Amino acid sequence: MATTATVKYSAKLCQTQYGERYNAVLIIDETEEEIKLWGDANSDVSFLERGQKVTVINTGDKWRIAHNSPITPAPPAPQGTIEDDKKRAIKLYVSEMAGLYGYCLTQAQAIAPAELPPDAVKDVATTLFITTQRKFNL
Repeated sequence: MATTATVKYSAKLCQTQYGERYNAVLIIDETEEEIKLWGDANSDVSFLERGQKVTVINTGDKWRIAHNSPITPAPPAPQGTIEDDKKRAIKLYVSEMAGLYGYCLTQAQAIAPAELPPDAVKDVATTLFITTQRKFNL
């Protein structure tokens, strides 16, 4: 059954057991049901942006974008403003990264020899922070 849906969260690149895949969250317009779509880098899923309208089909076990679905562009955001949801996401991310860096600094201080200069300890903490971000795709 084909129906229209609105993109709630834009496509995001995720590392999965199947390799790198894109994930987007949509809301079915008729029922307000939240669904997730997965796709490869070249699939329609990778191009989905918040606010877009697309036609989706329920194949029984999962949802897919209809092949002939015109992907309606998201309405343009006013220039110079950041949406409230995005502001909250930025604040949360910065807070989490500050906590992670604080933890990395604590660990660097714990393993560093007493004679190591404070700048060198910060360098160790920064290295721990960056490698952790890369390892866990933060």
